[in-house]
Amino acid sequence: MKRMLICLTTVMLLLSACIVDPEEEAQISTLQITPDMGITSEVPTTEPTETALPATPTPTILVETSTPTVTYSPTSKAPYIYSVTPSPLALEWQQDITNLKALLLAQELPEDFYNGGEEIVIEDPTLFFDPNEIFTVLDHLSMQPGYKLAFVYLTSNLEGFPVVYAQVEGENPYRSFTEFVADRPECAEKREDSCYASNHMEHDGTALGYLQFLTFEIMYEQFYLFWHANYNDGRPVATSEQLELILEWVDPDMFDMDYAAFTSYGDINFTDEQKSTAREMELEPTVTIKEDGADVRFVYYTKWGGFYELKAWVPKQNLIAYGFREANQLLEYEIPINF
Repeated sequence: MKRMLICLTTVMLLLSACIVDPEEEAQISTLQITPDMGITSEVPTTEPTETALPATPTPTILVETSTPTVTYSPTSKAPYIYSVTPSPLALEWQQDITNLKALLLAQELPEDFYNGGEEIVIEDPTLFFDPNEIFTVLDHLSMQPGYKLAFVYLTSNLEGFPVVYAQVEGENPYRSFTEFVADRPECAEKREDSCYASNHMEHDGTALGYLQFLTFEIMYEQFYLFWHANYNDGRPVATSEQLELILEWVDPDMFDMDYAAFTSYGDINFTDEQKSTAREMELEPTVTIKEDGADVRFVYYTKWGGFYELKAWVPKQNLIAYGFREANQLLEYEIPINF
């Protein structure tokens, strides 16, 4: 219909050309088509101004819409990366500490060593566990010629633990703590230097030898521990890897119970703030060897107190004269377990 309208308009204009004022030219208009009409091209038309085009209905355009699917990826905390590479000395020492702990933890308390709080009498306690096996781990240490390690077991209703001493080779071992102090009265209450195994011990003079001696002094009686005696759980820490095991509670402990048993006492975990502080500690041990001994510095951990920086003097000979000169708490931590 639109084409017919255009032709009709053209004929009318030609017929009236002679009577229309030349100045009144037919206006050529361009119809602007809006997008709403669904037409995308312009059609020029020439028509009188009084001619009106029929209204063109606005088409209804259906637009299919869809909601974009958004995929959320869960965020995870980046794992802690050890930024400090331990020295060969630290690595070797940490392995010694770990191996010694494994050896001592493997010793299950025999029924013979508990008798309702009454004194335990064992003909030869070393037949159950020979403490001289410690030297298979701490191999830079040894007993002086003519001596070996032995122990008696001291027990009560509240605790039980070994008392390790230097036994003269060829002599019968003590069968009980009563026999031990009867023969060595200086060991009954305040134990004198002669009561300790290190009174007859020696090391090879190397940096690792000095460190192994302190390891022995800290850990050598951590077997057959019963009840209150489990407070004796301290040990050195020399590498970030071992530190992480402690902070995440995947490191074996000195209790004869599994991890699930701890949860009944409350939250035993380290806080994020405690972990952050612990990871800033300088774990690298230092051994400054001098003519008559060595100054040693290292980090020590216990569940009852946390982490400490310990500084000790270890003599070259006469090892019983060693001593801890300084202890600084680096991070406080208390496991919520009390005996």
